[in-house]
Amino acid sequence: MGNIFFTPGPSQLYPTVKKHLLYALRENIPSISHRGQRFQEIYEGTVSGLRQLLNIPDSHRVYFLTSGTEAMERCVENCVEKESFHLVNGSFSKRFYNTALELRKKSQIHEVAPGAGFALSDITISKHTELICVTQNETSTGVQVPMSDVYRLKKQYPDKLIALDIVSSAPYVNVDFKKVDLVFFSVQKGFGFGSYYCEPRCIRKSKTTQ
Repeated sequence: MGNIFFTPGPSQLYPTVKKHLLYALRENIPSISHRGQRFQEIYEGTVSGLRQLLNIPDSHRVYFLTSGTEAMERCVENCVEKESFHLVNGSFSKRFYNTALELRKKSQIHEVAPGAGFALSDITISKHTELICVTQNETSTGVQVPMSDVYRLKKQYPDKLIALDIVSSAPYVNVDFKKVDLVFFSVQKGFGFGSYYCEPRCIRKSKTTQ
């Protein structure tokens, strides 16, 4: 008998989405200039709403992206000069690792069986690691990394940046943005868009990464 997984897939649309789409079409919003005042107001309102919903501090930059894979690429491209470290227990955390390899980084991996969790006592991170990549909710199996474990990693390795994938747990997971460095979610789960958040240390790192 095969295993049965209650995994998070593409999310059901919120009941009022149809009304919002009709409003956008009626008001010609998809055709407005991204350089115009109305777009700027919509953009600023979206950022403000996200900050309020997710408790994102003003110190963190907010960017909008097209996909989870693009967010992974931006994390690695901007914050890894040579080496990243990846916790892998399923398809999406493995994708994060493979993305780093595709970008020709010397990336390390701590891998357990799909659907398994991680024991922090088993994890050893190289002193050369610049970015620790964690998939908080592994979309392929539904297994979560407790945020308390993420914070313990940050406390244990304060000199490392931590990138957190919350694609299939946002907005329900309670993230203390002051204890992680990069956070992102994507379009096909809880939100209709992809977003990426990073704190000032990441911006400084990006300016020195080749």
